[in-house]
Amino acid sequence: MCAYRIIIVGLTFCQTGRSGTLETGTTTVTARDTGVVMPGYRAEFMIEPFVEGSLGPPVLAGIEAVTNRGFDPRIGAFGTTIEGDVETIVAALAEMLDAAMTAGATRVTVQVEHRDQT
Repeated sequence: MCAYRIIIVGLTFCQTGRSGTLETGTTTVTARDTGVVMPGYRAEFMIEPFVEGSLGPPVLAGIEAVTNRGFDPRIGAFGTTIEGDVETIVAALAEMLDAAMTAGATRVTVQVEHRDQT
């Protein structure tokens, strides 16, 4: 049973505890605490509601969650960005979603992109 099921255009992520699976068609990638960083993925997330002039509790909770996973997030005016391998990003995003929603977020928008290694 999934604690969270995230479906993003052909991708399904099922979070159970501290690990989960990312399914892309016929391929399944298991998210776990590997500590291996293979740069190539960038994730940006935006947490609402906004608090004018400061980072509200849901935003702070989300940033803390990805920071606790070892990321050094870049915080921008319209979102926060992390980079790394798909497994650690997926696990961090699941924890960010849980932390932000628990802290009162009304919406979390996530965008993940794969960058060429050239």
